[in-house]
Amino acid sequence: MWRRGWPWLALALLFATAACGTQVSIAGCRVQANSTFCTVCAAGNFRSVRNKAATCTQCSSQLPNCVECSSSSTCTLCRARFRRTPAGQCERCRGQGCLLCRSDRSKCDVCAGGWVLGAQQQCIPCVGCAGGACTPDGSCPGNCKWGFGKVDGRCVKCAGKDCANCDGDPGVCQACAALGLGVVDGRCQYCLVEGCDVCNSDLTTCRRCSYGYYRRGGRCVQCAEGCLEGYCNPDGTCRQCKPTSGLVNGTCQQCFDYTNCKNCDGNRYVCVECLRHRGLYNEDGTCRDCFDSDIYDTCEWCDLDPSTCSKCGEYDYMSRNQRCISCSTVTPYCLQCSNARMCTKCWDGYLLQNGRCLPCSAGCTDCNRGLATCDACDIYYVLDTAVQRCVPL
Repeated sequence: MWRRGWPWLALALLFATAACGTQVSIAGCRVQANSTFCTVCAAGNFRSVRNKAATCTQCSSQLPNCVECSSSSTCTLCRARFRRTPAGQCERCRGQGCLLCRSDRSKCDVCAGGWVLGAQQQCIPCVGCAGGACTPDGSCPGNCKWGFGKVDGRCVKCAGKDCANCDGDPGVCQACAALGLGVVDGRCQYCLVEGCDVCNSDLTTCRRCSYGYYRRGGRCVQCAEGCLEGYCNPDGTCRQCKPTSGLVNGTCQQCFDYTNCKNCDGNRYVCVECLRHRGLYNEDGTCRDCFDSDIYDTCEWCDLDPSTCSKCGEYDYMSRNQRCISCSTVTPYCLQCSNARMCTKCWDGYLLQNGRCLPCSAGCTDCNRGLATCDACDIYYVLDTAVQRCVPL
């Protein structure tokens, strides 16, 4: 039964809630005073005040190819391949391969990948040069990429199939790109030696054997089963075995508990190192799943006690009761931390400041020098070094 006054109080609260309502979000607004007045617009929007109302409008809707603006007629930052005119408009850069042209649309400041800035501030094609480090005349001072050869200082694509290098003549191969091939009369042909990666021009003498083989007199001999690649001895014995195997008298034997044991050197029945998310829990060399592994999958090893973690993953920290907790669950966007209160590294695109991870500007993946200073951009942006900002392509 209602107490005296309760129905009237409930109705009063109901009408008060209906009258107040929920504050409506203003599109493009970052900080708003109420449902009709925005005090700070988000990046890429400009603010308009009319009849005691302040709204936000996207710059690109009024100014084509504009990323940021101060009003409906004045752009402050244009997208890539466009420059800002003195009148605050965006005009396209001239010439192929140009990404940024700041002062003159006919003079490029930053070229796209595969192009190099020439002496006259024009973009010149730079094909096949390792690292894209062409000189202003288009020649390559260093090495060419695989599949290219240097001819008269420039990189030219090789004509032959599977050719890695054709310096001097694109039709004459000097080295092959794929394994198991040798150069014969300027062309790549298959080696006639089993297990061979690189052979001489006679195709029957091997210079480098494949993983899992060792070289003996120009031939390739297969390593013992279970031997880790690159650890075969010339006599056929092994120095180190693959995971879930153990080295016993120079040969590799699969561990008895191969689903849990990583290393059983000396005795295949006794484990000396467990796989990840497991631990040695007694002296007889038996591995058990860590207590957390089924739920969180973050405990790397739990030697001595399956319910107590001895080592956490790279992106977790160990609590006082030796349990692993993800850094990002304590501090949003934190990649690595030393404890619950100390974030040491943020995700890409965030700045570590006073123990918190703050978002960089749009398109920025590295703003370690400050939120307003970007040093690296996402793949769909280009860095404008004049303002240290990322401009969308």
